[in-house]
Amino acid sequence: KKSEIFIDEAYGRVKLLPLLLGTTTVSFGAEAFGGTVEGVFSRKADEDHLKLEVSGVDLAYLSPFLPASAVPMGGVVDGKVDFVLPERKLQKANGFVDLTIADSYVGDGKAKIQGALALPRMNLGDLVLTAEANEGVLKLGKVTASGADLDFAMEGKLTMRDPFSESIYDMHLRFKIEDSYRTRNDVTKSLFGSPDSKMPALFEMDPKVKQSKRADGYYSWQISGLFRAPQLLPAPLRK
Repeated sequence: KKSEIFIDEAYGRVKLLPLLLGTTTVSFGAEAFGGTVEGVFSRKADEDHLKLEVSGVDLAYLSPFLPASAVPMGGVVDGKVDFVLPERKLQKANGFVDLTIADSYVGDGKAKIQGALALPRMNLGDLVLTAEANEGVLKLGKVTASGADLDFAMEGKLTMRDPFSESIYDMHLRFKIEDSYRTRNDVTKSLFGSPDSKMPALFEMDPKVKQSKRADGYYSWQISGLFRAPQLLPAPLRK
């Protein structure tokens, strides 16, 4: 389907004085998606530097551009990204990511997952993402969401490579779907199973998903392999 986006205002400026010193510095920004995006990119002979600040950007505006198979999502993004690439190489990158997606959610009760059931809105609360890069290794700090419907956490690292698609995952994630969501309606009961029901949940029909479930109700996964082709394996024994 054809989609449109509207950007209320956008700018880009090249600073002339740094050019005389052999440095290209471009500042840019836009008012779009309900918020603002501002940043500065500079390039010297031996390094690139990107600083980016996001404020009040609503992810719901991007839904029309997601793949048809993707689950709709939303939330308001605020935060900063700051990276330096010595020799313009990702494997030497230093910097940080500090983002918060407030009132985040997935599903809208309309879009169907793989053409089957429509996932009712699942409230994730504030999704927090912090990470720090040191010489090309991006180590996750805090990656959590603890909303009314889902408890989620991730830890680990991403070893960055050039091109980025060759970067390597070494991460672990766990999540728990709260009983209040599982019992919300007939759809959620069918997908995730009612706590007092003996009927198997559709979500656990995949043997790997069932294997990933821990005794405390969390689903636990190990993510490894290349960024372009990640491998997800159940890791139910990890605490």
